[in-house]
Amino acid sequence: MKSVHIQNVITGNSIKVDIPVTEKRNFFDNLNRRLKEEGLYGIKDQLVISEAINNNARSVISPTNTQNITNIPTPAIPRTNSPLEIPPSTSEELIVSKNKVENPSVSIDGSYIPINDLKNIGPVTPAFPNEIYLQFSTYWKQIGAAAITGDQDYSKSVTFTSGMSKTDSTSISAQLGVNVQGLSASISKTVGHSITINSETTITDMYDIKVSKDKTTVYILWQLVQKYVFVDAKGTTIEWTGHFGTSIPSIGITTKFPNDPRYNESNIVYSDRMNFGLDL
Repeated sequence: MKSVHIQNVITGNSIKVDIPVTEKRNFFDNLNRRLKEEGLYGIKDQLVISEAINNNARSVISPTNTQNITNIPTPAIPRTNSPLEIPPSTSEELIVSKNKVENPSVSIDGSYIPINDLKNIGPVTPAFPNEIYLQFSTYWKQIGAAAITGDQDYSKSVTFTSGMSKTDSTSISAQLGVNVQGLSASISKTVGHSITINSETTITDMYDIKVSKDKTTVYILWQLVQKYVFVDAKGTTIEWTGHFGTSIPSIGITTKFPNDPRYNESNIVYSDRMNFGLDL
């Protein structure tokens, strides 16, 4: 028998179950049976399976453990030298930090399992990278733009998305071994900056701009975006797929480390107005 914790990263709920282990490969067959018994089989992508230690579920990092850093570095905002040109749709990307992640979880048979726990159950080939880092970067993207000639009072309604998608927050939470409610604290501690990650939502703002006679205002509304991706020590994006239980892919269970970039579209926006005219 092997005792494991099954934690739902969305709700934060966890249970301890005993899984019969007659052969290494049969662990997942028995695990799937228990998931069906518990009514969890249909939400396997929300589950982190980890070894039970002292009957306690995996702990969630407390926000009080994070650094109180509020000034996150950002790249320069692109500007234009002409009222006939609109700046690029995004700024350059600035890498803010790259910090090591201990014992990340991999996806196997639909659930997430910490890589060290998986290695204790059976062989994984090819070898999982020895060091994994979470790279944190920022950039600005346009969410509204207009070239306005005076004399006029101009109003513009801008609707944009803020937060992180459920797909991104669920998968990165599982890989870091925390529930979604603890994601902000976990990422804050990892990247060394105070980060707030909220559920994806839609925001609508109204902007009023007065442009004088013989003037042209180029108006750009920029949103700050945070990007997260797992990399190796050299900064190369991790691309890893392996097999569990055997070195022969055709009979092994496919194991993956999902690593599409995850984006947190912040609620920080900057209204940039560049004025052009005869008296400038």
